[in-house]
Amino acid sequence: MKYTISALLTTALCSTLMTGCNATQPVPSTANTATNTTANIMAKTNLQPTAVEKRTAPVRPAHPPKPPLPSTVSGPLPDPYWIADPKNYEVDAHKTVNEHVPVPILEYHEVNYWPGDAATLKPGQFKQEIKWLHQEGFHTINLGQLYGAMYFGYKLPKRPVVLNFDDGYESTYLKAFPILKNYGYQGTVFMVSGFVLNKPNRAVRFPKLTASELRIMQQSGLIDIESHTVHHTNLDTVSLTRAKAELTQSSRSLQRVVHHPMKFFCYPYGGYTKSELTTVKQAGYILAVTEHEGYANARQGAVTLDRIPVLDYTTMQQFKAKLQPSLR
Repeated sequence: MKYTISALLTTALCSTLMTGCNATQPVPSTANTATNTTANIMAKTNLQPTAVEKRTAPVRPAHPPKPPLPSTVSGPLPDPYWIADPKNYEVDAHKTVNEHVPVPILEYHEVNYWPGDAATLKPGQFKQEIKWLHQEGFHTINLGQLYGAMYFGYKLPKRPVVLNFDDGYESTYLKAFPILKNYGYQGTVFMVSGFVLNKPNRAVRFPKLTASELRIMQQSGLIDIESHTVHHTNLDTVSLTRAKAELTQSSRSLQRVVHHPMKFFCYPYGGYTKSELTTVKQAGYILAVTEHEGYANARQGAVTLDRIPVLDYTTMQQFKAKLQPSLR
């Protein structure tokens, strides 16, 4: 993320890293402030296991409940316990790149509204946007379906769209999730593993998701939880060793919470280097999304896919215009 919510990032990092910051500090107005603040904090800190990472829960319970299938997914699935498992959508036996699958990936952050912070949404904005998507015949897909379509011959529904929720704000669970359930819509939460809470903390400006809330959403069959590093670290500002630690530790931590491997990744601030693209793949991720704006397609590369940001100043007219290519 590189829009604002920089005070959130500072607060969350300070809480996680015990730096004693004030949780009610004002939101700086530039993205550079967020990047610099994060870099300064992390430069002084070694990665340590978080409370979530110290858990010893098995990767998958012995008898997990099977989530219901979303309307755009046909069963039976090879892996019915993880709807977004890319193996569920490998139609062809061999991998072949399909460059003719342009899909919009909508990028959301905080669903609650905070004036002056562009990465939030105005009251009613999200509900209006989802209602319009449904009226226009858009079908939400998960990233496993997108991967299958790009590389293994999976056929997507008409007017496919991917919904992303970055960072892990509790408003995703409290505000967005009920709306998505009403329409049977899917989404992906890119969770910063170091932000995961054991219990709700709504005394701060931007509350984070709890492990229980993440599991509830994952088990619904509609929401897939994926990785966004441990500390929301801008990967192009750190060493390859540090980047690898952020990628692998986040994956292990979240896997213990939601009981499936992390296969999809989102770059904090959209930052990466060419060398880190290899590191992302070596860490087990098969698709990754950036801050480059536009429809996603395989020509961009599996781990450098474009997205379309939706911000508090995105009017309904602008939202519709961003998705016009799907309506032609």
